[in-house]
Amino acid sequence: QVWLHDGSLKGFEALARWTDRRGHAVPPPIFITLAETSGHIAALFDQVLQQSCHAWRVLAALGLGHLRIAVNVSALQLSDPTLAEHVAAQCADAGVPPDAIELEVTESAVMTDPDGATGQIRRLRQLGFEIALDDFGTGFSSLARLRGFDLDWIKIDRAFLGEIGQRPDHETLPDMIVTLSRQLGLKSLAEGVETDAQRLWLMRSGCLAAQGSLFGAPMPVAELPGWLHRNGHLPGPPTDPAD
Repeated sequence: QVWLHDGSLKGFEALARWTDRRGHAVPPPIFITLAETSGHIAALFDQVLQQSCHAWRVLAALGLGHLRIAVNVSALQLSDPTLAEHVAAQCADAGVPPDAIELEVTESAVMTDPDGATGQIRRLRQLGFEIALDDFGTGFSSLARLRGFDLDWIKIDRAFLGEIGQRPDHETLPDMIVTLSRQLGLKSLAEGVETDAQRLWLMRSGCLAAQGSLFGAPMPVAELPGWLHRNGHLPGPPTDPAD
């Protein structure tokens, strides 16, 4: 994730990947659904959060402790009244401050139980975590509900970026979402950015940050220090994260 005004790093999003016994990749929508229906989603979240805390400690050792790691939270977890304290305890045990972790919730997830989600989101922010509304525009939340959520970021879904360059700027959904987020006092981040033309358009629109293949491909944490050096985010030779 990068800040659009100067291209500097904002942070990273943690991505879960699953390869089956035959070596085939299982798409995230499939294994996330399996984890939810089998009751393993909390365990999966804990594993991703623990690895995200490890990734942040790697960044901190490299002098980049100001960056954030974004971690996704499922609808089922938002209905758990102990979620906020559980996440805070996990981070404390790992020696990671709350402001190092950004929690992403989807629009459809918060609408599953709006009142319960509102309370959990508010508590998480009180504990120091930033909250992003992921895939905005693909769900069914009303503007009245959106104003009631205690959010920091709105993420523009990649599905809307195809409109860029196809119609006047002020008529595109990304432009409307950026304008709406600004009016609500929220920050906007576009996901799935693949071209420089999209990056430039988003900058002109006032979008603050972006992520996507234009900036970097998914990678294991072990490859992160080398990638940071190669892309000019760190001086000197690559460092082994195990050191």
